[in-house]
Amino acid sequence: MKIFSAGPNITKLDQKIVSHAAYNAWYDQMSLYHDKCLNIIKKKFSSNNAILFSSCTGAMEVLFKALNYKKGSEILVPETTWIGTISGLIHLGLKPIFIDVNIKDWNINTAKLKAKLTKKTKAIISVDCYGNPSDKNSLIKFSKKFGLDLIEDSAPGIGSKYKKDFCGTFGKAGVFSFQGAKPLTCGEGGAIITNDNNLADKINYYSDHCRDNSKILYSTDIGFKFKLSNIQAALLYSQFKRFDEIINKRRNIFMTYRKNLKNQEYFNMNNTDKNIYNNFYVPSIVFNKNFKIKKLMNHLNSKKIPHRPFFRPLSSLPMFKKQNNPVAYYLFQNGINLPSFSQMKKTHIEYVSKQINYFLKKDLT
Repeated sequence: MKIFSAGPNITKLDQKIVSHAAYNAWYDQMSLYHDKCLNIIKKKFSSNNAILFSSCTGAMEVLFKALNYKKGSEILVPETTWIGTISGLIHLGLKPIFIDVNIKDWNINTAKLKAKLTKKTKAIISVDCYGNPSDKNSLIKFSKKFGLDLIEDSAPGIGSKYKKDFCGTFGKAGVFSFQGAKPLTCGEGGAIITNDNNLADKINYYSDHCRDNSKILYSTDIGFKFKLSNIQAALLYSQFKRFDEIINKRRNIFMTYRKNLKNQEYFNMNNTDKNIYNNFYVPSIVFNKNFKIKKLMNHLNSKKIPHRPFFRPLSSLPMFKKQNNPVAYYLFQNGINLPSFSQMKKTHIEYVSKQINYFLKKDLT
């Protein structure tokens, strides 16, 4: 049985809609699925505006360009995230300030924010790490108190909810990813949602080479081009039509892992608090003692079970100076991501769980 670390949920409906786009969505239909996709996203998240991009990373860069912060401005970000969260703002001359994360939900620790505030601080980026919703209430309260913009990097959190509202809908803007490992995908892609119409106008302006639409091929500034193709939008539209089905599949994968894994007193998994609804994008384990994580990874490799380590703390990368954020470093040293491809079957999960259980029993006795 072949097991993959991640992968999409593609059905005949997806194939049918993409095929229709490939044959028909040209000429006067060249925006057919692009527009359909925008409408279904706006409706799903009750958002006034949605803008599609060829990647979430590109979406983040255009968003910060539209926010127009002065060069040298500081943005508070969690240590535990992918580099795409901050690469765009760095390109624009902004400075990420790394904040430690919580041991329970792996998201930015709001109790650590105030100590990092300066006159240059302009915004907070929250990340819903591996699907775990961040503490939206605390983030909103803090950002309002200190006059900061709250930006939600919900690339891993699409479909997750905090107190019945979708992640991505709490801040000034929310950003999603549709890269191939994400629950909903079009191969590569991203989106920004916002209820700020003025901000949306600026995002649209910068995302299409700063065109002046009253003239043909005329730009008034230097912008970007991260447009999502009509064919990609067709696949994404089809995926959104199956939104609940796809998210529920990811949730069932996690629940099956939790049912089959033993010795759970020695580790924690994704957050399951009652005030959240978790998409469980990546089922993960964090051991609560200094565990031989590399030996476990070697064992899984020997059984042809793909997996990934936790995100490296951003400040551990060679282009940054290491920060004293112990929880982020602990997670990297003691955490592992389990396979969660969308076509995963119960037998796959049972096999992976069996191998982890075997290793833990051997190591703990």
